[in-house]
This record gives sequence, C-alpha cells and structure tokens, in this order.
Amino acid sequence: MVSLVDSARWAPIIGRLFIAFGSIERTTHECIRDWAGEIIHKHFANAPLSARIDFARDLAKAQDATYATQEAFVQSLLSAKKLAQNRNLVAHNPLCLVFFQDSLDRPFLEAVAHHTNDQKILSYEALVEIVERSERCAEELIHNFVAFRVEKLDVESLKTFPGLGGTPHA
Repeated sequence: MVSLVDSARWAPIIGRLFIAFGSIERTTHECIRDWAGEIIHKHFANAPLSARIDFARDLAKAQDATYATQEAFVQSLLSAKKLAQNRNLVAHNPLCLVFFQDSLDRPFLEAVAHHTNDQKILSYEALVEIVERSERCAEELIHNFVAFRVEKLDVESLKTFPGLGGTPHA
C-alpha cells in the first residue's frame, strides 16, 4: 500500500510533544499530592489535565509563598493549558494529506487535521514550534514548582548540617 504521508518524519517530533506533556502531567500530579494530600490526589488523579491545572492554580495561590513564586507557577500552568489544546489535536486526530480546493500555490499539505473541523490543521512547521514551547513550558513548570520548596529552605540551618561544610553537631 502507498502511504500519502511521511509518518517517519513526524514520529520524532510527536514523541517529543508527548514526552514534554508527560512531564507537565507529572508536575500537576506532584502539586496536587503535595499540596492537597494523598487522599484528594487519589480521587483527582484521573481528572482531565485541564481540571488538574485549574486545581493546581488554586492550590498554588493558597500556598505560603511570595506572590512572584505563585504567579510564575500559575503562568506556567496557563501556558500548559493552552498548549494542551494542540496536544489533544495531535493525540485525537490523524496525520493526513489535506487538499485545498481554493489554492493553486499550495494545493495540498501534510498535516494533523481535525476530523470534523476543517479549520483545525497543524503543519509540521507549526508542530515543531509547539513542541519547542511545550518543552520550555515543562521545564519552567518544574522550575517554578521547585521554587515553592526553595522558598521554605532554612539556609542558615543548612550551614551547620553535617557533610555540607559547616560546623558538625557535637
């Protein structure tokens, strides 16, 4: 059978998208588990990503942290939520050859295309940009989540912690 699309070209970039979202998903789970507790996480773990993001935003705003730390994390979550729309398009729709009836310059395009909405198509070049933004978002989200823990560190007590170069306890 003849293939109309070059799926081998798309597979690595789609894989990177899902690796980035695996990290984003994990961070939302860790946030809920750490801040709401194991029991609530157990009952919320299977909620859609967008619902977990909304819950994580509310939890972040309730943390004892600076406004800057809270806001950085919330902004990362909002970016993740927006990027998730593209992840869902890739996850739930086929890679295909899209034909344009009104374009002589570019009569067809290899793209991920929504199965019912002709306006939702994602070219390879657009996907590369989305993947790069998703990877940055995943890194920022982890960084901003860790910032809550860093704020709580008592640096003075670490100076005397055995093995960290401080004065050992007697």
